[in-house]
Amino acid sequence: MTYTKKILLAFMAMAIASGSSFTAFADNDEENQKEDPVQKTVVRKVQRTYDYSQLIAPMEAREDAIASSWVAEFEANGTALLQRREELTAAYALTETKAVKAAVKAAHKKFREAKNDSRKQGIAERKLAWETFNKAVKSLRVPAIVNAEWSEESSWDQE
Repeated sequence: MTYTKKILLAFMAMAIASGSSFTAFADNDEENQKEDPVQKTVVRKVQRTYDYSQLIAPMEAREDAIASSWVAEFEANGTALLQRREELTAAYALTETKAVKAAVKAAHKKFREAKNDSRKQGIAERKLAWETFNKAVKSLRVPAIVNAEWSEESSWDQE
């Protein structure tokens, strides 16, 4: 190994040991010319607070919507069960085996579809209740405390 290679390896070992990248011969590289984005930006963290008394109405509306969606889903399932019972009673009153099997299969399929439809509708109603609540909460947010990193000389428009 030549003396130059040994020196280059020594520089590289020092750079790796120190945790920085070896850029001794790449001063004109575009990556080194770029400014650090962390140094360019000012971190502006705003803690937000709520007037919790104003959250009562949206919360009550959300909970009422969720409760009514569960009640509607359970009622739809109960109706589907009663309808399936009637269809199965009619199916077992038939005399031919093929007709009985077909009627039983149709009754169970109809029940399953009704149950799945009521479940999907209930999920959609609960999701809508939460989305409405979250929009209401976002509209009630107000900035309260600004971190010490934000100074009075700075403005929101500076970049």
